[in-house]
Amino acid sequence: MKQNRKLEGNGLEDLRKKILNLSEASWNLRDPLPPIRALAARFGLSLSAVYRLLQNLAHEGKLVAHEINGRFYLKEGESFAVTNFPVVCLFRNMENWFFAARKTLIGISQECERIHRGMLLFRHDHLVKHSSVDFPPQFGGVHEQITSLERFFKTQRGNYSVILLEDLWQDEALKRFESELSRAIVIGRETTLPFLKSIQIDHKAAAYKILAHLHGRGYERIVMAIPFKGNPEITQRMIEIERASKVLGISIFEESHQLATCPEERRTMIQMLKQSAVRTAIYCPEDNVTRLIFEEMRDQGVDCPQKIGLMSGMGEDSILDLDITSIQVNYQEIGSRAVTKVFEKSTSQHETMEPSFYQGKTT
Repeated sequence: MKQNRKLEGNGLEDLRKKILNLSEASWNLRDPLPPIRALAARFGLSLSAVYRLLQNLAHEGKLVAHEINGRFYLKEGESFAVTNFPVVCLFRNMENWFFAARKTLIGISQECERIHRGMLLFRHDHLVKHSSVDFPPQFGGVHEQITSLERFFKTQRGNYSVILLEDLWQDEALKRFESELSRAIVIGRETTLPFLKSIQIDHKAAAYKILAHLHGRGYERIVMAIPFKGNPEITQRMIEIERASKVLGISIFEESHQLATCPEERRTMIQMLKQSAVRTAIYCPEDNVTRLIFEEMRDQGVDCPQKIGLMSGMGEDSILDLDITSIQVNYQEIGSRAVTKVFEKSTSQHETMEPSFYQGKTT
């Protein structure tokens, strides 16, 4: 077995030269360099001076830091510095209406395969319960989320490299686990917690696309159909649309929020809009509820898009098959990018991705 040359000397420049002179012939690439404290003692240096030197050598591509414990390896031994612990995903239990989550997980899986990482999926029942598509999902509270995370970290701590969190996890629960979530990213919403990264759709860009299209189509009023409450992505989209309407001076949202969470509410909304003399467009940010609204409009014989227009906010396949106008969100790309971003050492905490637009026959 190869014996490593003992690093000893005097001063910073001496340490730098001896590290640069190391090679596979004189150093076992499986082994990291001695700890910073040991190098400082052997070369008569401060801990900070040694650390800065090693960091500089890493930036120069001469060394690489272990992604978990921070020990430095020779560049030629990079494969030993990368611990291939899997990526872990903390997502909902897939019952109904999980298009976005499924597409996101596909993107995560593809990127993990590309970088030769395993992927573990832990489904958490407490995030959301949705047993019937006729009625809205029920989202778990902070206490339930804290209990679920405590159980996870008790059994799985140290068995993964990074954590990918679905947007349903609330900051109020996540803030209690700062040390466990030091290498984690929230997918689907922006987080207020400084120790977390996040990635989401650019809801501001989506809002302007929605308003520009519907206003350009000559609709005098836009009704916001609320599919259900408690989903952060939907909440953020609604907020950005209202902000954009004020900037553009389009005063079409006053008293225009209509609940569409169950069959009776959707039926009542369509009946009301049929009787209105104002040409109206319905915008619903959730595709499954949009599809149910579309079916209700068809059942009531609505002249679409002349009397009532309809636009959705996700752009999944079932919406495009019905030729419904929609904002399109590439959840698969978001999932892939989330894996890349969580491993990056950049200072950028939050990232957005712009959506596209699909012109259907309903507007």
